[in-house]
Amino acid sequence: MNKIAIISPYFGELPKNIFLTLESMKNNSFIDWYIYTNEDVVFAANNIIINNCTFNEFKKIVKNKIGTDIHSPYKLCDYKVTYGYVFSTILEKYDFWGYCDLDIVFGDLKNVFSEKNMNNNDKILDLGHISINRNIPDINKAFMQTHLINKDYKKILNSKYIWCFDERYPTNHTGINDIIELLGYKIMPNIPICLDTNIQYRNFYFENNIKLKYNYLEYKKNKLYLKNLSDLKESEVVYIHLQQKKDMPIVTENFNHYFITPRGFIAYNKKITKKYFFINDLKIIWYLKFRIKRKIKNTIKNINNRRGNLN
Repeated sequence: MNKIAIISPYFGELPKNIFLTLESMKNNSFIDWYIYTNEDVVFAANNIIINNCTFNEFKKIVKNKIGTDIHSPYKLCDYKVTYGYVFSTILEKYDFWGYCDLDIVFGDLKNVFSEKNMNNNDKILDLGHISINRNIPDINKAFMQTHLINKDYKKILNSKYIWCFDERYPTNHTGINDIIELLGYKIMPNIPICLDTNIQYRNFYFENNIKLKYNYLEYKKNKLYLKNLSDLKESEVVYIHLQQKKDMPIVTENFNHYFITPRGFIAYNKKITKKYFFINDLKIIWYLKFRIKRKIKNTIKNINNRRGNLN
């Protein structure tokens, strides 16, 4: 049986849903999860290893291994592809290693990280919020082979800009997926049961049902189901990536059974109605407000980081 480790560094204030995420990680007991954070997190699980460290301490770990400087915590998305090399000692006992974000609630990951899929692919899932790679030198060092896409990996990693190096975009081909395929390895892309919310809306819209209103989910002991107010159907999904929705309120005490709605995590004994959705979910107005708030927040954060470096 293939052994899997997933590494997730996160520095700054953790998402409100962190303990729901941790519970869903715990329930996927066939994976070992390694979390690096400056926050004090107490959570008991045999398969979750929480390493408490500062961002500067984490930067030193990476720099000692590959010689580049991480500009900011946000820049970590470009460094995900290096973890197989940076943490090679920790990963020695694993067949696959990967990375993930912490704004995700996981259902049963065996639906995608199955023995069949691992035996037939060298990388499973191709987006940056969660992915696993075969633990072999060629793939662990693939990030260094940027000459294959006419780029310089040190320039990418030392840059303060985000290159989306952990995935790929059709317009610029600067991602790790292109390199892995050029090296002759096989990638299994994301599939419709892996849900990534559209950040331009507050309600839940996904690529496979972009026009369907009133989507919500039910988490029930390691199983995650997509539901909709308009019918009684439900379908099992692998996870939901709550991108840019980390401040959703938690109104449940049972972390093994609850609903996930656009207005928060709701107790499973509540009746889900339209009040748990944004009825006037105007894409342009809300998204502009979101972009402005994020720009201000990042500017303040960068100023504080510069002050910290001067002290």
